[in-house]
Amino acid sequence: MILLEQRPIACMSWSSPPWHMGPRDRFIGWSPQTRRQNLHLLAYNSRYLILVA
Repeated sequence: MILLEQRPIACMSWSSPPWHMGPRDRFIGWSPQTRRQNLHLLAYNSRYLILVA
């Protein structure tokens, strides 16, 4: 939660990353075995909300 003068203006949330995402895995250069070993190192930005006045 991001506050400005005691009022919320934005909110962000993270969750576990998808198990398999072809474009991400190809970009990073992960094999299936490497993905299994390293997936716990990633965070997935699941929400980003900006509140308007």
